[in-house]
Amino acid sequence: MKQVKRKTIVYVFLFALAVRLPAQTNLPKYQFGLSAGFLVYQGDLTPQRLGSFRTQQFALGLQAARLLSSTLSVRAQLLRGRLRGDESIYDSPEYRQQRGFRFSSPLTEFTGQLVWNPAS
Repeated sequence: MKQVKRKTIVYVFLFALAVRLPAQTNLPKYQFGLSAGFLVYQGDLTPQRLGSFRTQQFALGLQAARLLSSTLSVRAQLLRGRLRGDESIYDSPEYRQQRGFRFSSPLTEFTGQLVWNPAS
């Protein structure tokens, strides 16, 4: 009997930790963040459909969001990186080695998003 009560208390305690009440949260109106990742070229100079992961380039981003309600926010993101393509790194078909087209281009992207969070 003692073991059953102890298990029940543990389960109730764990359940209480998992439940979040919206009245008890104090979310800030503004949120800021950083992002890091890679840019992958998906054009004519690569034979792969999903892009050339052999020529991927590093990218950094800044994010800012304004919470409109507990489930809705507006987000803006600025991403800066570089795209690179080089067909001479592929062996087949042979014309890719002979032609040897390559490029490198800076990329700046600004996006705006409306974010809905149904879990809140």
